[in-house]
Amino acid sequence: MTTLDNNYIDPATVSPRPTGMRWGFILGCVTAALSVLFQITGMVDYSGQKSNFLPTTINILIFAACCFMAIKQHRDNDLDGYISLGRSLGVAFWTALIAGIIGAIATFFMIKFMIPDMKEKIMEAAMTQAENKGQDPEKVKQGMDMMGWMFSPVAMSFMVLLGSLFYGLVFGLISGLILKKDSPRSI
Repeated sequence: MTTLDNNYIDPATVSPRPTGMRWGFILGCVTAALSVLFQITGMVDYSGQKSNFLPTTINILIFAACCFMAIKQHRDNDLDGYISLGRSLGVAFWTALIAGIIGAIATFFMIKFMIPDMKEKIMEAAMTQAENKGQDPEKVKQGMDMMGWMFSPVAMSFMVLLGSLFYGLVFGLISGLILKKDSPRSI
């Protein structure tokens, strides 16, 4: 039992914040750079004419990998190979928060300066789809005008932050369940 006592790291003495923030910074920078790349190459389509499946899938896979790696690094380097589900969620929260803040800032500047006509593109696509379905275009236009605030840079940035926190919760939970390893001390 003395071996366990000598190697035991009390989780209360180690914060999940530094690891989560480091991985959040990496995740935020990578996804922001990819978003710009997807815009420049035309892989993102606001008109609804083509699928955004590939950029979305790439971003989700990178998000999941960064959450997993952050939790694994915290478990292996900071906690001597043991981690609880709650601690995993804490690491994922910090990862998602920092990535979300960076993503929100990048989204704000992209919408404001790179794609200022995004709202018009979305509205045109909605009008075209409504006409194809036989809906009254005037009613669709009224609905889109009422929801126009949702396409402002600030609102879209806020949605990016909320989405990041949601994905952090989901991937933190999944990664935490995979990587969870209770310390012999807690048993």
